[in-house]
Amino acid sequence: MKVIVLIDNNPHPLLDLYNEHGVSIYFEINDQKYLFDVGSSDKFYMNAQQLGIEIEDVDYLIISHGHNDHGGGLLKFLEVNSKAKIFISSEVKNQSFYSYRKENKRNISLDISLLERYPKRFIFLDKNSQINKNIGLICKFTDQFPLPQANRTLSVKNLNNEILDRFIHEIALIVNESRGIIIFSGCSHNGILNILHTCKEYYQKDILLCIGGTHLINSDETNSYESEEDILKIGRYINYNYPNTQIITGHCSGSNAIRSLSNVLSDKIKVFHSGFTVYTK
Repeated sequence: MKVIVLIDNNPHPLLDLYNEHGVSIYFEINDQKYLFDVGSSDKFYMNAQQLGIEIEDVDYLIISHGHNDHGGGLLKFLEVNSKAKIFISSEVKNQSFYSYRKENKRNISLDISLLERYPKRFIFLDKNSQINKNIGLICKFTDQFPLPQANRTLSVKNLNNEILDRFIHEIALIVNESRGIIIFSGCSHNGILNILHTCKEYYQKDILLCIGGTHLINSDETNSYESEEDILKIGRYINYNYPNTQIITGHCSGSNAIRSLSNVLSDKIKVFHSGFTVYTK
C-alpha cells in the first residue's frame, strides 16, 4: 500500500509543494482510492495535481473531525469529485467549534452548509463501522489514558450552549491487513494511547503503523501543556506495549513532543511533510 501526505504544516524539503496548518492523506488499497481529510483549503488539491493524483477518482473521503484544518478543503473536493462517499461524524451537524489558544477566540468550524447543499454525498457516523473488510472507522474511544492538555482550549457550541469539546466527533481510520493494522488519525484529540488501544482491540491485531498528529503541541506564553516527562511517559508506554509499531507524525505534533518521543522511540518515529510518501509491505 502506498500512502502520500498531500498537505501538512511542514514543507517538502525539495519539491515546490504547498504547506499549511492542516493535513490531508491519500492512499490506495484493492483498486480503491481513499482520502483522509482535506486540509485547510484547496491547496491539498493543487499538491495532488503536481503529484499526479486524480482527486476526481477518489472513492471514499473520511473527515477525521469537525475542525477546518481537516475539512477546510471540502468545498473544493465536492466541486471536483462527484462520486465519493464522504464519512463524517453525526456530531458535526449543527455544531460550531472554537479555539481559545493564546486567549484569542477563533471559529475553527467546517462549512456545515455543505452538508445541506450536498446531502446525498455524506454518510454520518455515530458508531464504529466498516466501509468494507479492509477499512474500519472508529468513533468510540476508550478514555483510560489522559487526553491532550491542549484540548482545554477547544470548545463546541450547539444551538444553546458552548462547552468544552469532548471530541466525540473524532474518527480514526483503520486499514486491516493480514500482518496487522494501519491507523490514520487526524489530530488524536482523544489521545494517541486511547486511539492505539481502541483500534488494536477492535481488530485484535498488532499495529504496524500509526500516521497522523498527536496534538501534543508546544507550550506557549499563555498555556502550559504536557511536560517533557509526560511525553517521555507516552513514548515509553508505546515502546513497551507496541514494540513493532511505527509512528509517523506531523501537523499538530509540536517540535518538543517529537524530540522527546524520538529520544524514546528512536527510528520507530518519523515526521511527515507535504508530499511525504511511505510504502507498507
